[in-house]
Amino acid sequence: MRNAYPFLLSLAALFPTSLLAQQANDTTVTLPEVTVLENRLQLPFRETSRNISIISAQELQQTPAQSIPEILSYTPGVDIRQRGPLGAQADLSIRGGTFDQTLVLINGVKVSDPQTGHHLLSLPLNLDNVAQIQVLKGPGARLFGQNAFTGAVNIITRVPDEKALYVSGYAGGFGPYTNLIKVYDKSALILLFGPFSYGGSVSLSLPTGPYKQYISVSQDASGGYQPNSDYRNSNVFYQAELDATGGKWNVLGGFSDRKLGANGYYSPSFPDQWEAIKTGLASVDYTYERGNWFVRPRVYWRYNQDEFRLRRNEPQFYRNHHLTHVLGAEINSRYVNRFGTTGFGVETRRESIVSHNNSGWALGEHDRYQLGIYAEHLFRFFGRLDVTPGVYVNGYSDWGWNAFPGLDAGLLLTPHLRLYANAGTAYRIPTYTDLYYVDRTSGSNPNLLPEKAFSYEGGLRYLNSTLGLTAEANVFRRNATDFIERVQLKPARYQENPDLFDPNDTLFVPVNFLGVSTQGLELSASLDGKALNLPVLDRFSVSYNYLQSDLSKQIDTSLYVSRYVLDQLRHQFIFKLDHQIYRNLTHHFRARWVERVNRPAYWVLDSRVMWTHRQVRLFAEMTNLTDTHYVESGWVQMPGRWLRLGLNWKINLERE
Repeated sequence: MRNAYPFLLSLAALFPTSLLAQQANDTTVTLPEVTVLENRLQLPFRETSRNISIISAQELQQTPAQSIPEILSYTPGVDIRQRGPLGAQADLSIRGGTFDQTLVLINGVKVSDPQTGHHLLSLPLNLDNVAQIQVLKGPGARLFGQNAFTGAVNIITRVPDEKALYVSGYAGGFGPYTNLIKVYDKSALILLFGPFSYGGSVSLSLPTGPYKQYISVSQDASGGYQPNSDYRNSNVFYQAELDATGGKWNVLGGFSDRKLGANGYYSPSFPDQWEAIKTGLASVDYTYERGNWFVRPRVYWRYNQDEFRLRRNEPQFYRNHHLTHVLGAEINSRYVNRFGTTGFGVETRRESIVSHNNSGWALGEHDRYQLGIYAEHLFRFFGRLDVTPGVYVNGYSDWGWNAFPGLDAGLLLTPHLRLYANAGTAYRIPTYTDLYYVDRTSGSNPNLLPEKAFSYEGGLRYLNSTLGLTAEANVFRRNATDFIERVQLKPARYQENPDLFDPNDTLFVPVNFLGVSTQGLELSASLDGKALNLPVLDRFSVSYNYLQSDLSKQIDTSLYVSRYVLDQLRHQFIFKLDHQIYRNLTHHFRARWVERVNRPAYWVLDSRVMWTHRQVRLFAEMTNLTDTHYVESGWVQMPGRWLRLGLNWKINLERE
């Protein structure tokens, strides 16, 4: 452990162990009360037959994090691969998949990007706009359609019921306190904190009768923790709900503008890379629910503009510019009848890209169309057994029609113990980058086929709200075919394989491999101290995940060099502790241990102390307490110890 003295200071300040705790005043949202929001069937968490993690509003407030990627990094089975702080750019992986194999939704609206999965978490909102995050692990084609290959993340936003102004902010810096002597000629803030960073948001909720609306603006910025790691992320988010005769209208809109120094993001040979990403999202839906019927039509549009420079101040040297549009419409519905609940729906999407590059390499101009049809039915037997078969049928203009069936089943063994199993197929279409991207190190392959997989899992879940205890054990296996991976033919084998590559070509080229199998074990348990009226403990949870992929079927290592696939998660241990210090003063500790294939294992410890009084929360938090040196993706060294001070303030605007 390096820099022991600053570490001890960190623990003294941010890991209080006072035994003077009293029972907390907050109310814990217990998992059995949470509804899992699919686009058609909606079930209480205790009745689901899948491995699902629910991140509640309370956990969002307590976790020492300022971004959605940081929150997700403490979710079992989820691997967040950041290339900088606050998810400046972050790749999302579930159960050992790649960053292109996970689907992200906002209130059920798909926000996947046809250019690349690198933009999946470029979201036009911030943590203050989020009410809950639901993470579904395993194939999601039957539920959400294509690209939910290894799982899906559904972000549920909030529209408050009361007139209020919400103000939040933080400020702090990277680096050890030993800089006090080394930088005596700098400003006082740098003397105390190291390189400076800040962020904040202002949100306004103005409900009027049946009409509720909520608008928020936010920004996070920093000069960076190493050369060319500065960033500035700005967001505008708007949501409105209108109760109308027979139903409810919901309007959502958001825009994100990110600019960031990309030191070594894609190549260590160019430390002054730079990227700017602009993302827009808009959707309108109408919910009709009467008697046994539920119907929700929706239209949505997503826009993404990506500019990348290999040399920040020399755009003429190498510059990529990509512009994508996604326009979609869907109708989801369900009908409750004497045989159970039937869900069905239809969707259509158009995806397009216009790409230019000043070096003659570009993705070009392309578009494609998709039509999908859903059908599923929930059967219940004897009050203990439920079975849900379903199918998603998809037609793409580039790849024709395919069907993806799935089946969930659950058996209530006791009032608190549920045995469940599910099986299903998944489908991931190649991105435009897979198909057409070319540069000095990468080749394209317009003949790629979509990835397909068959997955199955079984689990046992224990829920006892009286004891405040939740525990789950789960095993799964995924067999993928036509898996897409970028590989390079080893030079010694060029002459033996003249039909595969040009002998003068040393590019990494995407190809389909015949088979990749992944299996895993997931264990988790949590205890809600409030349910037992414990005076000290608020909540405690622990989880362990193990993944293994059959690499022998992926790549002939005597022939190929792989770029991405040999770097997936192997072991993941997550520990969370929330407890009260004294009255309204609480402490929230997070720890994770991660080991990936071909990378050294590491610990990351984060801590937050929070004081709450009426509508004000003040906090001091420190991430990476031990100042660990670690890399999550590529060659980018993640930040060391990072101290932040901040507040959240709700100002009621209702007349007394």
